[in-house]
Amino acid sequence: MEKVLSDREFLDELRNQFDRLVNAKTRLDGKASGMITMSGTIASLLMVFGVFLLRSINPDFELFVYIFYVLVGGILALMGCIVWNIFSYKIRTQTYPIGSDRFFKNKKYDYPEVKLWRESSSDDFNRRMFRDYIDSMKDFEDRIETKGYRIYISQWFFLAGVCSIPIITGITIKAILDKMILIQPLI
Repeated sequence: MEKVLSDREFLDELRNQFDRLVNAKTRLDGKASGMITMSGTIASLLMVFGVFLLRSINPDFELFVYIFYVLVGGILALMGCIVWNIFSYKIRTQTYPIGSDRFFKNKKYDYPEVKLWRESSSDDFNRRMFRDYIDSMKDFEDRIETKGYRIYISQWFFLAGVCSIPIITGITIKAILDKMILIQPLI
């Protein structure tokens, strides 16, 4: 004889799956936050290094214009990374099973609703919880998919911004070898 899953076992499995989704969303939020920090730091360093480099390289250097374009492109790509991560990180209302919003009407405690929940039969309560968990899981899955897509796009911007560094380095080395670097005081 095949064992039938109890309501409690099913509810526990829904709760576990919901917790996994909340953890996945939290990890994506952490990734977006980290990428915002990294991109901002690298973009700032590129700006500082770029100002120094553009002041130091002789404008007659054959690749002077290219270093400017690569520098600006790298900074813009990193800014694009930041924007996409901010879009993925923005705060939105979430749906939770048996959330507190259910027990308030017009920001006032809803005694009849609380009483309805407290006095419901075990079957009614479980049915409601099944639906609430499944609805919340669907909402989280949709948000995770959107957040993941935005982070994926931001990673391409980050890659483009970071790839500007070796290009700028290569052009700088060529400028040094061609003796086109002019060291000037920054003040």
